[in-house]
Amino acid sequence: MFHQVRVHPDDQHCQRFLWNNGAPGSTPSVYVMQVMTFGASCSPSCAQFVKNINAERFAEDSPAAAKAIINDHYVDDMLSSVETEQEAIKLASSVRDIHGQGGFEIRGWRSNSKAVLAALNSQECEDKNLSEASQFSTEKVLGMWWDSSTDTFTFRLPTKPDKDLLNGLRVPTKKEVVRVLMSIFDPLGLLANVLMFLKVLIQEIWRSGIGWNATITPEQYEKWLVWLKVIEKVEAVSIPRCYRQITSSSSKTNVQLHTFVDASTNGCATVAFLRFEEEDRIECAFVAGKTRVAPNKLTSIPRLEIDAGTMGVRLAQKIMEGLRIVIHQRFFWTDARDVLCWLHADHRNYSQFVGFRVAEILEKSNLAEWNYCPSKLNPADDGTKWTKIPDLSEKSRWLHVICFIQQKMSEWPNKLIHIGTTTTELKHSVGVHCVTAQVINPEEFSTWKRLLRYTVHCKRYVRNLKETTSNRPRTTGEITQEELLAAEAYLHRLAQEAEYIEEIAILIKAGKGNPNGLQIPKGSPIFKLSPYLDHGSKPLVAFDNGHTALRNNWKASQIYANLFWKKWVKEYLPTICRRTKWHQPVKPIQVGDVVVIADPDHPRNSWPMGRVVSTNTSKDGQVRSAVVRTSERFYERPAVKLAVLDVGVNEGKLPQVPSVPGGNVTSLGRATDDNNTSEAGTSRMNDSKAEPRNAATPEAREGIDEQAV
Repeated sequence: MFHQVRVHPDDQHCQRFLWNNGAPGSTPSVYVMQVMTFGASCSPSCAQFVKNINAERFAEDSPAAAKAIINDHYVDDMLSSVETEQEAIKLASSVRDIHGQGGFEIRGWRSNSKAVLAALNSQECEDKNLSEASQFSTEKVLGMWWDSSTDTFTFRLPTKPDKDLLNGLRVPTKKEVVRVLMSIFDPLGLLANVLMFLKVLIQEIWRSGIGWNATITPEQYEKWLVWLKVIEKVEAVSIPRCYRQITSSSSKTNVQLHTFVDASTNGCATVAFLRFEEEDRIECAFVAGKTRVAPNKLTSIPRLEIDAGTMGVRLAQKIMEGLRIVIHQRFFWTDARDVLCWLHADHRNYSQFVGFRVAEILEKSNLAEWNYCPSKLNPADDGTKWTKIPDLSEKSRWLHVICFIQQKMSEWPNKLIHIGTTTTELKHSVGVHCVTAQVINPEEFSTWKRLLRYTVHCKRYVRNLKETTSNRPRTTGEITQEELLAAEAYLHRLAQEAEYIEEIAILIKAGKGNPNGLQIPKGSPIFKLSPYLDHGSKPLVAFDNGHTALRNNWKASQIYANLFWKKWVKEYLPTICRRTKWHQPVKPIQVGDVVVIADPDHPRNSWPMGRVVSTNTSKDGQVRSAVVRTSERFYERPAVKLAVLDVGVNEGKLPQVPSVPGGNVTSLGRATDDNNTSEAGTSRMNDSKAEPRNAATPEAREGIDEQAV
């Protein structure tokens, strides 16, 4: 095939070689290979690329043949299957013609039909045998022995090991045992249950630590002889190549894929079967099997069971991708209840080993496809347990599907209704309870000074221990003022943490950016104080009188001043103007009270002060708002925005004063006369003859002006 692919002239010199025609001492000639050559690493991929490109040219005229060339070829070998002889003749002829257009000549046809061979100008007697040991029509096809006369797969024992070794007359070495295992080619897993025993034996030999050329121990040799008695029967095994024998490829035929999984201390196994049901006819066929030994590190049975389940879904996925048969239903069978519990539970609650495998199983299969079957009815059990010698006859559960799926669905094991739960591999949360002794107990000290000095010595001791481990000098000598301040702050913090633990927790959560719904309970004794957490002040550093530093410090001072002002207006000022009924009863605002207007929108250091000239009372008798006259204008503000000062007239009513000469008061802050108006508020009074309510005297007005100034 390689010599049929020509190389571009520009690339031919990459295959240059010298040749002197066998004459020693003569000057060699320079040659180049004009075609792909054997031995070049690029030849296989380049030849396949050219083969596929040639097939794609005829994809529209012969789609089946083009697809067979692209998908059913392995290098220059073709292996394909169709339903009828006419389809086979047409497909083979089209493939031969397409290959001929590309310069490839396909020959050496093999078929289980004499009519197909005759149509392809081939005779059965001219069939080429690829092995000297082959007889009649049995030959090797892609590593498998195929008997075209019976259309079955068979096995041949390896011929490289000597007969004494396979007959058990000589004790094998470690290398020879491994070589025998690797010489048996079984890509479909037909003998996986038989080879599993040898895999386990090799693992045991490996753990014994013997060398490659050392003979195995007597105990291991006995197991080797047991396996030889089974392997000698392998040549009698015959497996039909075609899955169906009594059912048709009709669309009415229900096709099911059944995958069984199992595990033991030795390892895991999975086996897959096809089940065809057409009217009253039911037949099953082996598709593929796979086994794997357990890790050298001891692993629990439940973990190996979930590993087997993972192998099962992977095998089923590969079968679905490789088969051209349309599969209508899938069934996965296991005898491990732990696996079913894990699949039906939240796999995040279990260990990573289980969780990751459960996630993969659920990704590649549906939960409803998993079923329970007893271990006695599980064919995969033959690949993990050697309680008896494997059966290679026609009664083999592994090869010939002797199990319950041969029967009607009504006779299958009942589906578990209640799966239940399991604590196996469940994540365990470890709770840590720390008990700490109280080193500083304030109740043991009679004076604050003694408690403070004791605290300083305790903190100094702890600090010296840390400094010793880091090779830094220890603190000694007299107690400093800084240590006393730090100890005092520490004691204050201890007292607050002991008394206000709930309030501190709320403030910590609010400080992490989640203030919504977090507020101090109204029943707390510090609710009215607007508490906050003090995380410490800015550390002291050397003073920098540079221009940039001074400007930055000035900006920072303005920011801090603004923050202080907003905090003052928002948190402290409301405490002196609180008039609500949710705390203790207080004296309501009265006419004549001198008040400060709490307005967060006012600039910093702005304290609008005035006297109450009227109040608005609600139906429940509470003062809700008041009109305040300042030196500049009248304001109407809610009672909660007014802070009463203990100055001015506090008892009784103020004396009445006449209205403004030359006019009357028609609105708050608006005096009207015949010549001009001054506007400073919203309309409140419409009676032109009415006098202002609770108007202040000139003396009081002067007092307000002085307070405002």
